[in-house]
Formats: sequence, structure tokens, C-alpha cells
Amino acid sequence: MSFVKQLTIEGAAFGYIAEDFIRSEIKEKSLVRLFPDKTFPKSPIYLVFTNKILSKRVSLLVQEIIKFREKN
Repeated sequence: MSFVKQLTIEGAAFGYIAEDFIRSEIKEKSLVRLFPDKTFPKSPIYLVFTNKILSKRVSLLVQEIIKFREKN
């Protein structure tokens, strides 16, 4: 997501980025919304892991992603 955000700020791409992730850039006007009146449906998030057993850090990240998606 950071890579897409940086490309978008540099003008090399259009990005479909969660508003919470770019709130300060919108405020600073380094990013602008192309379709301010349009709402987009939630996109599914797929998490792919190479190990069956997740580390504590990865498990916490997954929990935070789930909480975030449930709120928004």
C-alpha cells in the first residue's frame, strides 16, 4: 500500500487507497480525490501466509485488519 501511495503522490499512478491511510495527504492536498461524490464498495482483503503457524506479530496484525474492516 505504501508503494501505491508513493507512486500516486509522485503522479505516476492513480491509487485506490483507504482514506485512513492517506488522511494527512488529503489534508495537505498532496493527494486529491478524483471522484469525491462516488462511494466504492468494500473490496475483499486476502491475506496469504507461507507458514501455517503465525507469529504473534502477524497474528496481531491480522486481528487489527479484521477490527478495521468491521468498523468501516
